[in-house]
This record gives sequence, C-alpha cells and structure tokens, in this order.
Amino acid sequence: MRDNTTNLLLPGPQASSQTPLDAASAAAVLRYQRDIGNRFTLGTLPTGLKAEDYHNGLIGLDGDFRLSGKDRLGFQVLAASTRYPMALASAAGNAAASEIADWAGEVGSTRQTREFDAWATYRRVGKDFRADLGFPPQVGYTMADAGAGYSWTARPGGWFSYLRLAVGATDTHGEDNGLLYSDAEVRLAYEGPMQFTRSSCWCIAARRTTARSSTRTSFSSTPACSPAGTLTPT
Repeated sequence: MRDNTTNLLLPGPQASSQTPLDAASAAAVLRYQRDIGNRFTLGTLPTGLKAEDYHNGLIGLDGDFRLSGKDRLGFQVLAASTRYPMALASAAGNAAASEIADWAGEVGSTRQTREFDAWATYRRVGKDFRADLGFPPQVGYTMADAGAGYSWTARPGGWFSYLRLAVGATDTHGEDNGLLYSDAEVRLAYEGPMQFTRSSCWCIAARRTTARSSTRTSFSSTPACSPAGTLTPT
C-alpha cells in the first residue's frame, strides 16, 4: 500500500500529537494465525511503514489459551524499531537519537461461570514503542487491572429477575513520572421481577492522581416493559 503523504502520531504517557511527514510512504501488514488443537491459538503480526529517511517496523506474537470451559488466558508481545528524520526526532523528544526501539506487551486472564466472573490484565508499553500503522495514543506506562463480579440467579416469585455486584480496580504508572491514575469502582445492577420491571444501576467510583483525589457516585433507574405475548394483526 502506498500513500503520497504520511501522518505520524507522536505519543507520550499523558498526551499525544500528530505531525505530517512530507514524503511518499509504503506500508505492509501481514497476519498469520494457527490453531493448535481446539483449545490453543497462536498468531504473529509483522508490519512495516517506510518513507524517505523514515521507517517503522514491528513484529508481534500473540496467543489465546482456552484452558477450560471457564478459564481463558491471552497474551500479546510486540517489538518495534523506528527511524525518524533528525528534525522530526527533535520534535518528538529524541534529539539525541533518530532511531529508537522498544517493546509492548499484555497478558490477561478471565474466569467465567454462570454466577461468578473475574478478570486480571497487565500491560506494559515502553516510552520508545511506536506502531505507526496502529496509532497507539499512549506510551511509556504500565497498567494493572483486576476485578470480579457475582450474579444471583432469580427464583420463581423472587424480588428480582437480575442482580449483579461487581468490583474493579485499575492502577496506571508512567515509566518516568510515577502514578498517572488509580481507579476503583463498585457497581450494583438490579432488574425487578415480572413483565414490568425497573432496571437500576448504582455505581461508586474513586480516582487518585498525582495532583488530586476524587470520588463519584451515580445512580440510574429506567422502567422497562417486557410483553407477555405477541400481538398479531388480523
């Protein structure tokens, strides 16, 4: 694939900017995926973007492991190298080097049953990682996220048709500047019984950054009507 102009994203840990590269470019993306039995999948993703005095090359490996009917594990690792024209390297904050390289990775697991679910994810994106065909808006950080939820099964004649309680937390740090933000949330969802129900959701969330801490509570309630039969015009 060829383009007469090339738009580049210059990402950072808290903000990003765009800049055009006044040169024609050629891009290539390949994807190969292979199933191993009926429970495991592996894939690879090489990409390349090249222009005069510029290139961005990336190679990735990912996997999806279905450990059981309830448990799943996935991962992705990406390595990239980028060469900028010297003037653009200075604008991107790399005045000492026009060629940079770094890696990014993520691993996550989930557990899902009829009543219970849980998840955990860890991600690392190096400050010199670039994926110019994917436009990641944030680099130079690590993120950990985990949570769990429980859904109660409705019983005939009970006071709810759906009830779920979930908790979650996310912690994100910059490679060079410490805490970016830390979030925690508790969420309760409820739907009433019978055909005419009221769907309600209560949520309390807290956020902490290097500058301030805040807590937010929200509540929403929406009436919903589920017809017991079907009206057929005659």
